[in-house]
Formats: sequence, structure tokens, C-alpha cells
Amino acid sequence: MKVKETILEWSKRVDINSYRKILDYRGNFLVQFLWLLILLASTGATFLLIASSIIDYLKFEVTSQIKIVNELPVQFPTVTFCHNDPFTSKKGEDFLKNISLLYNTTDEAIIFRMAKYLLSKRKPQDKMALSSGFLIECFIGDRDCYNDLHWYWSFQYGNCFQFNSGLNLNNQKNDFLNVTSKGKDNGLEIRVWSMFGLNKYITSGGRGLVVYVHNRTFKPSESVFIQTGTMAYISMKRTFTQKYPKPYSDCIDMDSYKSVLYDYIKKLNRTYRQQDCFELCIQREIIKKCKCYYTRYDDLDSNVDQCLQVDDAKCLNKEIENFNLEECQANYCPFECESMAYDLSLSSLEWPDEFLYKNFNSEEYKKYYLTRFNISLDYDLFKSTSASFVVYFPSLQYTHISETPKTKLIDLFTQIGGSLGMFVSFSVFTLFELIEAVILILRDLTVRPKRKQNVYAKNVHKPQLEVHQF
Repeated sequence: MKVKETILEWSKRVDINSYRKILDYRGNFLVQFLWLLILLASTGATFLLIASSIIDYLKFEVTSQIKIVNELPVQFPTVTFCHNDPFTSKKGEDFLKNISLLYNTTDEAIIFRMAKYLLSKRKPQDKMALSSGFLIECFIGDRDCYNDLHWYWSFQYGNCFQFNSGLNLNNQKNDFLNVTSKGKDNGLEIRVWSMFGLNKYITSGGRGLVVYVHNRTFKPSESVFIQTGTMAYISMKRTFTQKYPKPYSDCIDMDSYKSVLYDYIKKLNRTYRQQDCFELCIQREIIKKCKCYYTRYDDLDSNVDQCLQVDDAKCLNKEIENFNLEECQANYCPFECESMAYDLSLSSLEWPDEFLYKNFNSEEYKKYYLTRFNISLDYDLFKSTSASFVVYFPSLQYTHISETPKTKLIDLFTQIGGSLGMFVSFSVFTLFELIEAVILILRDLTVRPKRKQNVYAKNVHKPQLEVHQF
């Protein structure tokens, strides 16, 4: 009975209106029933909305926001360019023939792979494809930038050059270039002459330039191809993407992340990218299973030799085919939340024209062709062995794509509180009132009431006085 009295007393103070109405109309069953239905309907609607809010929150959906941002000045990217064939000269042909005799094989794949390895151990001036000197011209705007080029070795393409890499032609540190004007007249123009192929032993099957446009802290990966006899215009737009970390996406915050492969990339002063990490993950398995390293990927500072033999090639190809991407991503190579990419657009014109040929057709250049190629120079040969490209910003803007949670935890609490307040007048104070009710009920259940003395029982045992009448 005491608990019932406590509940009735508490209900007069609680702020849940429907509940109070039911108690206020005691004795009027029709009105009580009506308010009971209202309370049940409101409670059902409240739980329905709360459940919907929780389900929406657990979907971890995001809202993408795209901004076009103006920037001035703009850091110019690193541009890496190579000849499509690393062995174009007669010297390169002799080099491959010697390897064939040295290793007693006619397998072109083995010869080519061994030649690239041996070539990588030589000095830049001994390379047998793209060479420097007056065969390469470099302009940034109206300024000659030839001395700003830096030699770069690519396993796939051999002798390459980089612009705006932080090093110059003499391997000395160089300032990074920033641009303040847009358009192709303010871009980087590279002209390559005399891409003449004299190697009849083995070729790449084509002649032209391979061009990479990338951030200076990225390993060159995505490329475009420039055919001879053309002037290619490569316009670039920058896109920065910022995703929200787990559980809203597959990416994680890399600030506190640690793994063997991640640490290796950072040690090379490169920006982490999952695609580069995947290559290292494959290399790790090749080194473990094949006891050699694949020369196209970083060797991970291993103490094993290069994979150059037939059995090595079979083993590494098997490891590449059986590569477990999910396992690698889970243990070593998570997806990065912040990324940057150059979106390239390529167009071209026929080049060079006869006017440029007549102005360029110096005695020195003719002599070079006769001496090196033993061939007379004419316009058709001049055109078919020349290529040029221009890399430029069409605008000094970049696109920034960011993600934010569609429903944050604070939003979830707000929605739940709004639903409770709208339908059942439930608030934070009501929560404390419920706690108050629980405390009062527990008190009534645990505290024993004091026994009342039985006055009549006590009186029975009292001695009775005898009354005498006189």
C-alpha cells in the first residue's frame, strides 16, 4: 500500500501530461480510456521515430560537399618523361646482343629484363635511349629550364628526366616552381628531337614519349603517351578529396597508423597511397616465396637478388596472380582518407611544321644525324623522330571534395529528444523524475515501517483497581 501511495503522489508531480490526465480523471472511465489511447499512440509514434533515427545513424551515410577554390600561387607538379623504348640506339642493340651471348639465351623477355637490370647499374650518360644535350629543350613560359631537369631511372622505360623534382641536372637541390598565371603560354614545354630507333634486335613496338604528371612526393604511376610528329597539350586540373574515416567509409586516419609497409613509404619521404602500398605488399610476398625481388617495384631493402631467371619470372607471376588484396588491406595497406589527383586532358596538333624545320635545320644538327645514324636529314625524317608536349593549368582553381556524416551522434540525441518531447512531453527533467520514482519505491520496499503499540493489549495486563462503594 505504501508503494501505491508513493506512485500516486509522484504522478501528481511528473511532467508526462497524458499520464497525469489519466490519474486526474479517476472515476471517469471514458475520459481515462481516451487519454490512455492517446498515451499509447504517442508512445508508439515516439518509439517508431526513435528506431528510425537509430537505423539512419547506423547506416553511417555521408554528405559530400564540392567546393571550387581559387589559389595563388600554385605549385607546379613534377613532370617525368621517358622514351617509350629504353634501347633505341645501335649501341643498345649491341648491348642486347652481348647479353644474349653472355647468358646463352634467345628468350627476349629474359634478355630484356636482364638488360634493364644491368643498365640500371650504369651512369646516366651511358643510357641507351632518351639522352640530354641539345636533343632536349625545356621552356617554362619564356625561360629556358633545361638545367632544371633531373635524370630519373625507370625500370620499364630506362632513361627518363624529371622537371620540378627538387634536383637539377647536376643532382643539386633546386627550388620548387610556383606559377601565378594560367594557360599554355605559362606552362612547361618540352621538345625532344631525334627519337630515331636503330635497334633492330628488340623494340617496344612503338616510338614516342611517356609522360607522367604527379605530385613530387608521389611515385610516378599514371601516364599519357605522346606520339612522334605531334605537339601534345596536357591540361591538368587538381582534385583534393577528404573522406570521413571509419565507419563512414573504408579509409582510416593515417596520423596514428603504423605498419611495416606504411613506415617504409614514409621513410622514402613519399606521400602514402594505397596503390603504392599494394605494390610493396606484392613485393613482400615475392621476396618471401621466390627468394628474389621484382625489379619493377621497390626492393624493400631486402638482401636477395633480382628476379631475372625464367623460374623467377614464373614464381613472381604466380604471386601477382594470387595476390590477396583484402588481406593486404587489412594488415598493411588501408585506404587513405585524404588524397590528391591530377585530372589530365590530352589534345594534340601536327608538329613540327616546315617553317620550324627550315629554321632548326642547322649544319650541326645535320652533322649529328650523319654521324650517329649515318642518314641524311629531311623534313619527313625530322618530323617522324620529334615530339613535343606542353603541360599547363587551364585555371588556377582546384576542386575540393569533402565528406561529413549525414547524422552525427549529437544529431541522433537531438532527434531522440525531439521525438520524446513532441509526443510524450519527455525531457531530461522527466528522466530525473523517473529516477526519483525508482528511489522512492526502493525506499518503501527496503525500509520497514515502525510497529504501532497495541494500547488495548497493554491495558489488559494492567492491574485493575477495585472500586468500593460506600
